[in-house]
Amino acid sequence: MSALKIVLPVILAGAVSLSWFQLVSSVVSEQNSYRQCIQKAKESEQNGLYEQAIEYYKKSLNYKEDTKVYAEISRICSEFYAEEDTSHVRKVYIDNMLEAAEAVPEEPSYWITAIKLYMDRKDYSSAYSTVKKARNRSEANEEIESLYQELRYMTLTDSSRFSDFKTALNGYISIYDGENWKVTNSVGKVLSSGKYQMIGLLDESGTGIYIGDMGMRMLDKHEIVRARFDFTVDDAGIYSAETDCLPVLRNGNWQYVGLDGSYLSGRYDEAGRFANGRAAVKEDGVWYLINQNEEKISSDYEDIKLDLSGSYLQNGVFIAKTDGKYRIYNASGQQAGSLVCEDIDICLKDKLIAYEDGGLWGFADTEGNTVIEPQYQKAKSFSNGLAAVCDGKEWGFIDPENNLVVDYQFLDAFYFNAKHYCIVSCEENSYQFMHLMFD
Repeated sequence: MSALKIVLPVILAGAVSLSWFQLVSSVVSEQNSYRQCIQKAKESEQNGLYEQAIEYYKKSLNYKEDTKVYAEISRICSEFYAEEDTSHVRKVYIDNMLEAAEAVPEEPSYWITAIKLYMDRKDYSSAYSTVKKARNRSEANEEIESLYQELRYMTLTDSSRFSDFKTALNGYISIYDGENWKVTNSVGKVLSSGKYQMIGLLDESGTGIYIGDMGMRMLDKHEIVRARFDFTVDDAGIYSAETDCLPVLRNGNWQYVGLDGSYLSGRYDEAGRFANGRAAVKEDGVWYLINQNEEKISSDYEDIKLDLSGSYLQNGVFIAKTDGKYRIYNASGQQAGSLVCEDIDICLKDKLIAYEDGGLWGFADTEGNTVIEPQYQKAKSFSNGLAAVCDGKEWGFIDPENNLVVDYQFLDAFYFNAKHYCIVSCEENSYQFMHLMFD
């Protein structure tokens, strides 16, 4: 028994020593393998075998997780690409930078390099998806954020052109190609099949006045006839079901006509769409509101801004001019805030309205508070997150933080719709659809 007490500890000590020896041997072996891989990587690089060098560097990671190895791989890829600017080498570079970025996500340079390489080969979709990953997985980085903003607001301009258009930003656009009027959806796809001499403003369901070889009709988005008329007009606004009439331009005056073809008695210089039983009209140079019986129900104004659908009321406010100045009013006719300005644009869903003061344009909210101080030569109200601004020569777009996100390049620019499409002009009397590449 005493002999066993002596032998057992000896055996255990030997086993521990053996295990320790094996562990040390394994560590030494892995260190040697790591150094051999690094040495072979360097030799391969000296011989110009860049991809082989990368293989050895990657193999070294099996023996030791060393983030410095990724920096070496990045350096070799850069040298390889400098020598051979080919699609193959670019792909090798990108793939390795993405691997490095996943392995060391806190290091922004790998993300940035991959994004820029995608942009170099004009693969903007991959660049955009990568920059979004970078923003989520790496620490805040100014260059990554700058690349994100650049890609987010990249635009494409369609080649097809037209000379006139009408839209209420509700998904339907009437365009004139120089011969006929057509209807497109919000991304510029033509919906109408016939040839029309005139198409008025279309409502939220795509219904409006069409004039063609068969005369004047009210058609829906499928071009199904909803009303027939035995006369024609020069222009038409949007039909209001609550008052059963719509404004039309006929013989130089605006009047309201019902679907049965009967006219209301009033004749106006301008006439807006009925909304909540009220419409804004201009008569003998004076603007005022009327009810559905054409009774005057407001004070006189020098001007009332109508929105794109022809309504005077937008987001619970309307914009009117008195004593030579524009002001914002609530639905009851009381001034909202203290804003008084020389000129002003319309109010859209974004509720940031472009206004002019002192010869420059800025932006205010619907309560009359200045959000962006006047600083532009011209401007249009925000729509779906962007606003057109002009430097005096060309138009570009800003975001609500007043960053110029689409550079000055257009002769004119309109409002972005919900699909991030906008109508712009690149040549005189010519318009095109422009859109953001990414949502």
